[in-house]
Amino acid sequence: MLTSVGIGTEPVWQAIKNGQIVAPRVMKTAQAILEEWQASVDYLEELDQTPVSTFRSLTNSSIKQIESETLADDPLRQQALQILRNFETIVFAVAFLFDQTPKSFWKQGKRLLANATLEQLEAFRQKAEGWMLAGLPEPKQLAMATEAITHIATQTNKTLAVSGRKKNRQCWP
Repeated sequence: MLTSVGIGTEPVWQAIKNGQIVAPRVMKTAQAILEEWQASVDYLEELDQTPVSTFRSLTNSSIKQIESETLADDPLRQQALQILRNFETIVFAVAFLFDQTPKSFWKQGKRLLANATLEQLEAFRQKAEGWMLAGLPEPKQLAMATEAITHIATQTNKTLAVSGRKKNRQCWP
């Protein structure tokens, strides 16, 4: 019987111990996975009505794929993981905006998120995940989310005023 690594009803070490032939896993490069992900994102963006959750699912799947299917010494592995994690942070913020705030706030929220730095989005994500874990009642959570999103804009404006320069706006959406 041929058993593939990670597939089957018994662990691989048990299969080998029982005399079964174990097929090696096919390893991919981080670059190949990242290119597949980018092609999928490009296609989904063209559809224009793709739910944010689809981007999140695709990105999380690609992160797991890189973690499990690439060699640890792949020179682009860490860079690809960082790109995907950054994108996932951005998508999380957008998903949270649409899922946790009223529609009347979406336009302003999108503008605020689009002007936020990655560090600000990561801080917002940590707060938002804390609220979700705490199980705060929806009105209180909404007020806190609105305040945190508005805080992003305030911090961005202060940063731009102090630095006297325009920041790079490569933030999705």
